[in-house]
Amino acid sequence: MLEKLFIYRDIKSGNLTIEEKAVVDPIPRGSDVNRLSDDVFRLVYSVTYSKEKIESAVGNDRSSLIATIRNRNFFPIKIHCEAIADAIIRIFNNNETSEELFFDARDLFIQPQEE
Repeated sequence: MLEKLFIYRDIKSGNLTIEEKAVVDPIPRGSDVNRLSDDVFRLVYSVTYSKEKIESAVGNDRSSLIATIRNRNFFPIKIHCEAIADAIIRIFNNNETSEELFFDARDLFIQPQEE
């Protein structure tokens, strides 16, 4: 499964939104997944968190932030949650407005080569 997560903070309200998009239609075998256009990704889930809730979780620690963003309908695996939490922390600590993450489920099955 190929996923993109768009994480953005609204400038006026400070609220944080996470949009999870995935490739749901078949793509040709051998396609360069890093070059897929945005129109092949479909919105799967969107969630918005209040500024206060996210700032409080960011002020604690990464595990607190992960517990805050996970819910019944949005429960990414640990490695993805850690990347999402790190992106949120960067957004808030660097006063940025957005970040985009890309996940390819095939990467989870690649074993590191032993030397």
